[in-house]
Amino acid sequence: MDMDISTLDSWVTTTGGSAWLDSQKAGLIAKRDELLTAQKTANGKIAELELRLGETESRALDADAFIHRHVVSDALERLLMNTGVADAFLPIVKKAVLDGYAIQLKRADGDFIACGTIKDADGADVEAGLEAIVEAWAKLPEAQQLIVNRNSGGGATGSTCVGVPQPKLQGMTGRQLATMSDNDFQAARQNELRGKK
Repeated sequence: MDMDISTLDSWVTTTGGSAWLDSQKAGLIAKRDELLTAQKTANGKIAELELRLGETESRALDADAFIHRHVVSDALERLLMNTGVADAFLPIVKKAVLDGYAIQLKRADGDFIACGTIKDADGADVEAGLEAIVEAWAKLPEAQQLIVNRNSGGGATGSTCVGVPQPKLQGMTGRQLATMSDNDFQAARQNELRGKK
């Protein structure tokens, strides 16, 4: 049945039109209620999935941080200590090496590795592991100022630090004192005794 708007408005107000509208309303209300219930259920599932996603992302970030700490940060610190970086300079040197050589965590053959870039003999950037990076860094003149000569044999006396100001015993932690060589300790002690005169 084709009607224009004014005819439809008139027809709806008739008994037949009103009855027809009422018969359609019940089905539409039932469909609306069904859709609202489905939407509430879907919203609940979405909220649950978002919560689980957030928990999973948090665990993944924790795992990434753990892996980064052990594969990159701790390994770099051990290498720098083995190279002879003075304890007092270790945090600064570690950050400088991490940033300066763009060290990142990477997956290779199913394992996580730390790698960055160094210059090869031709001056081109090449990817390298932590050992090669620390070796390249240790050759820099500014690095030599931060490295303690751990080989103090040959009856040498005085400080074994190369270009490093003598540490003050008073401000040192127990760990720092325990890791000092006898020569370093004696030199620092003498330095403090001279300073008190």
